[in-house]
Amino acid sequence: MNINDLLKTAIERKASDLHLKVGSHPVIRVDGKLQPLVEINRLMQEETVAMAFSMMNARQKQRF
Repeated sequence: MNINDLLKTAIERKASDLHLKVGSHPVIRVDGKLQPLVEINRLMQEETVAMAFSMMNARQKQRF
């Protein structure tokens, strides 16, 4: 699973937010209610960091 797949799922379900936390399923907010995406595996640290880095420029990665 990568960030683009998660964002696509969020858009398809008309979510306003996407929450990512290591050790948890991704969570979206739809109509003000949080909905865990239980069909997606819990996020591992390595993949969560990779998702974050994929959205950062070099300066942001250095700071992180």
